[in-house]
Amino acid sequence: MKRVLLDTNLLLLYLVGICIPTKLDWKRLQAFDLEDFNVLSRKIVNHAHVTLPNVLTEASNHLGSGYQEAFGGASRLLGWYMKTTQEVYVPSTAVVTGRDYAKLGLTDGAIIQRCLMDKVDVWTVDHDLYGTLTSKGVVVHNLRHEKTPKTRRK
Repeated sequence: MKRVLLDTNLLLLYLVGICIPTKLDWKRLQAFDLEDFNVLSRKIVNHAHVTLPNVLTEASNHLGSGYQEAFGGASRLLGWYMKTTQEVYVPSTAVVTGRDYAKLGLTDGAIIQRCLMDKVDVWTVDHDLYGTLTSKGVVVHNLRHEKTPKTRRK
């Protein structure tokens, strides 16, 4: 079974879209719409999900908890995802010694390191992450590209 890793923004879109689609207007998801969610969910259906503690921490920070939850049930939603997803780990010391850390930061650096170790397809809207993964031969999909009509050559 193909394995996929969603970056933080697409993880948030996916979680909110499948569980609380009325919250797709949440401020953190303003760059997305229902069509984005539909395209993403169609493309990753029947794939095993893999994630990193870094991605989960970023998602948790955005979703909040307790009286600071972005919306009711946000932390339970992330908890459900954690229970249904394979969590893998890349030591931060390994990330910071790589070339990509200074340019892309800890989470994206960890995504890159993990994808070089394992065969995992990445989904993102981050141009820099997309370009770096592509240059390293990792299978990466940019949601924006999936929505762009393909032109036919004559």
